[in-house]
Formats: sequence, structure tokens, C-alpha cells
Amino acid sequence: MKLKVKPIDFEAGGKGVVILNKEDIANMGIHALDRVLITKGKKSMIVIVDVAEKFAKPGEVVTNADINTFFRFGPGETADVRPVPAPESLLFIKEKIRGGRLTAPKMLAIVKDVVERHLSETELSAFVTALDVHGMSMDEVEHLTRAMLITGKSIKFPGKIICDKHSIGGIPGNNKSSMLVVPIVAAAGLTIPKTSSRAITSPAGTADCMEVLCPVALSAEEIVRAVRKTNAWLRRLLLARGM
Repeated sequence: MKLKVKPIDFEAGGKGVVILNKEDIANMGIHALDRVLITKGKKSMIVIVDVAEKFAKPGEVVTNADINTFFRFGPGETADVRPVPAPESLLFIKEKIRGGRLTAPKMLAIVKDVVERHLSETELSAFVTALDVHGMSMDEVEHLTRAMLITGKSIKFPGKIICDKHSIGGIPGNNKSSMLVVPIVAAAGLTIPKTSSRAITSPAGTADCMEVLCPVALSAEEIVRAVRKTNAWLRRLLLARGM
């Protein structure tokens, strides 16, 4: 179905979302939270559908910021919009909800769809809740870890010994230890490319504390350059501000 694009820069949590009129939804035989494939020229993207009469008139498709950036949509352009089946990974999520154990291929399918933004926030919440309720076997932990390695970007550092300091998490105030340990280990000549998260259970995570002193959102290439220069990531950030 050819629809007129109405680009609006609304945020949707990093996922492609389109808003359609009820009339077009009915013609395509789909419902809210179903998927459609939106195509412009050689580019295509699977996105999640929402419905709002006031935003989208019949024959219009309202696109969010992520889609507009990907396609570089401008006012008045048209795009092909057609329904697509739900991802197979939803069947595996339902299997986990029922208490089943996920094999390596099933876990990989779920993680791939997470990375490619094919799952809604509701579906992701259902998966995480199922993991919490039913727990994970050691095999599932391995499958999930390997799936994250396969779908993510790996960084290799030179040297025979690569050190790390890992917190047990969940203890307020524990985040300050990394800011002391990492420079000490790096000063001893060891490589310690320490990464840290933002706050989860405490008022501020290590990354939040470091961000008070300097930027922490570095690309993979910037991290490699920092580690090659100073043996550590956090230490380089401190030195960058003359500390």
C-alpha cells in the first residue's frame, strides 16, 4: 500500500514506530503492535504499528525520529507499507513464559530481534519477566552470553594479560571503588579496559560518577586508542581533564 509520509520527530525508545489510521489498518488486516515493512527505494525497515485517528489521516503514515533518520524522509514523500508476520522469536518468548528451556538457536533468535529492534517494549518486558519468574539453567546462561557475543561488536586488546575489576552490584556507594582500582592497576603496567554501567539500583553508577569529571560515551575505536595509550579506559578519561 502506497502511503503519504508524515515525518514527526517523536521518540519511541529507539524503535521504529509508525502511526496509521484505522481505515488503513483495517484494509491491511492488521492491529496495533503488529509489524509492517516500510520501503523507500532500496531501503526497508520492519517497524511496529500504532493507531491514532488525530495524527494520521487515511492514506497517511506518521513516522518517528528513528525512521526519518534511516530513510531521510521529507514532507510529501510516499513509501510502500505492507504487513509482515510477527518474528519467530515471539514463539520462543512464549515458550519461556510457559516455563520451557531455550536452546541456543532460540536464544540467538530472540537476541537478534532485540538488537534489530523487532520487538516491542511489551514483548521485551514479557521475556525479562519470564527469565525472572522461571530462572535460567546454566545452559541458557551460556546460550544468552554467546548470543550477545555473536550479535555484538567485540574489541580485542594487545597483551597477554587483560585485567578486569567487577562489582557484585546492588550496593550503594560501591561504584567509587572502580575509580580507585583502575588507575592503580594501569599504573602498574597492566591492561585494564574497565567498562561500567549507569545507575541500576543506586543513585549513581560508576559511569554516572565519571561523567561528572569527563565524557564517558566513547566509540569502540576511541576506547581502543585510549587503552593503547594508557592501559586503561577510566584512567585515560581522568588524564584527559588533566587529573
